Amino acid sequence: MVRPRDSYPEGVNVEFVEITPDKEIKMRVHERGSGETRSCGTGTCAVALAATLHTNSSLPARWVIYPPGGRLVVDIDPHANATLIGPAVLIKDIEITNYLQDA
Repeated sequence: MVRPRDSYPEGVNVEFVEITPDKEIKMRVHERGSGETRSCGTGTCAVALAATLHTNSSLPARWVIYPPGGRLVVDIDPHANATLIGPAVLIKDIEITNYLQDA
C-alpha cells in the first residue's frame, strides 16, 4: 500500500491504472480516509485527462474506464473539458439517528 505520510500527512487519493492501446483503462481507486473504493468520479476524469496527455492523443478523445464499480466513459472535448458518463448506483441506505445529530 502506498502511504506517503511524510509528504501528505492528511493522505491522498491515488488511482492505479493500466492503459490499453484501444483507449481503455483498467483502474483501481484508493481514497484517503476510505481505503480502496469501487469508483471515484473526479479520479476517473483525472485519469482520462492524464491518459490523453500520456499517450499524446488528440482532442476530442473518448476513454472507456473500468474501475471495480463498473464501466464508465469519459469524453474530453477540444478545450480539455471532461464529461463522465456512467450509472449512479445506491450501494447502502442508512438512517441518521438522533445520536449522530447531537454529536
